[in-house]
Amino acid sequence: EQMSRARPDSWRRSYDPQEMRLLGDSRRGGPNFRQVFEYDPAVIYGGTQQQNVDVRRLTYSDGTQPPTDGPYPGYLPNGTANEFNPAYSPDGTKIAFASDRMGKPELFLMPWTGNGPVQLTSNGCVNESPTWSPDGRTIYWANDCEGNFEIYKADLVYRYESIYGIDAGLTNITRLTNSPGADRYPRVSPDGTTIAFTSNREGQEEIFVINASNGAGERRLTANNADDNAPSWRADGQALVFASNRSGNWDIFTMDLTGNNVTQLTTGTSQERWALWAQ
Repeated sequence: EQMSRARPDSWRRSYDPQEMRLLGDSRRGGPNFRQVFEYDPAVIYGGTQQQNVDVRRLTYSDGTQPPTDGPYPGYLPNGTANEFNPAYSPDGTKIAFASDRMGKPELFLMPWTGNGPVQLTSNGCVNESPTWSPDGRTIYWANDCEGNFEIYKADLVYRYESIYGIDAGLTNITRLTNSPGADRYPRVSPDGTTIAFTSNREGQEEIFVINASNGAGERRLTANNADDNAPSWRADGQALVFASNRSGNWDIFTMDLTGNNVTQLTTGTSQERWALWAQ
């Protein structure tokens, strides 16, 4: 099963392990600030969230107020902010996401209830696209601290965690890529051994893979005069789904881990991007 974005109000998405909940960030509350929402995946068709179905908002940092009939998720920072790139932990109990509530985007972690987020990074750089190792012990993400985006990993250390809040930090921060271009949108393979990511080091955006532990064994999977980006793994780890504009507009494709057996899944005039292969 693949998910793709056919509308400009929904961005990168993440399933929980039982596929009972779906995360996404959206501007549906207003045009200016992206916020994190939880959707019912059973009522989503073709990547579009219908208007009359269950949607639960998890963050309120766009100047609006949370409902008064229950505890609000997260905290309200001074001013307004974007919350984006949410990703469920493998056990479905926690959500990693990016937020510019403190200025430049940093990584945050909160329980799946949306309460009590904790800030994981504070480097003053742009941090984005967190993704989890299968055992939930390691976070991978991209930041531009070196002047362009590179892929990093770090181990999570928990001091306290419950449905009401989390106190955690990062240790053993390791840089995995080093290129003159922007390396972004990492995704960890189901067995935890490999990272697929996007890089524009050759001009256009292309898809690469590296070893998840140390960044070794880099291989380029796509090579054409179009942009290929945002890979997501099939559950058996033997194929990737990704977006490409090689057909003239953005569509969804699949390929094997050699970059061969490419299959186009979508056609049409809409912009199909940010596919997610449900695990």
